[in-house]
Amino acid sequence: MKAHKLTTKAIKQDNSPLNGKPPLARDSRRMRSCLLVYLSLALTLCIALHSTPSAATPLRLARLYSVTGGTVYLQRPNWSVFYATYPRTMLTGDDLLDVPVGAEVVLLCPDGNRRNWLGAGISNVGSVCLGTPRIAHPR
Repeated sequence: MKAHKLTTKAIKQDNSPLNGKPPLARDSRRMRSCLLVYLSLALTLCIALHSTPSAATPLRLARLYSVTGGTVYLQRPNWSVFYATYPRTMLTGDDLLDVPVGAEVVLLCPDGNRRNWLGAGISNVGSVCLGTPRIAHPR
C-alpha cells in the first residue's frame, strides 16, 4: 500500500506535460518520437546514398547526350543495318552514327567532355570521342 501511494505521489509531483499519466504512457510517447526520428534519418541516408554516383564505377563509354535537327541512326558492329537512336544511348568506340545534314549531336565522352558533332554522314564514335573503349567489358 505504501509503495502505491509513493508512486502516485511521485507522479503528481512530476511537472512533465504528461503529469498524472502512468510512466508507461510517457515511455511509449518517447519511443514513438525516437522511432520517427530514426526512420526519417534512415530514409534521408538511403536517398543520399542512392543519388550519389559511386566512385567504383567510372564512366567508361560514350553517351548520346542530345540530338537536334533530325533523326540519328546507330549501327553496332554486330548489326547489319542502322536503327534510330535517342539520347542516353551508351556507345562504344566501334559504333557507327549516321548524322544527317542539318542535324547536330552532342556526345558525352568517357573523360566527361562534351563533343558537338554536326551532320556529316556516317562516322565512328571512337573518332569523335577519343579513348572510348571499342567493346564494352562487363565488370
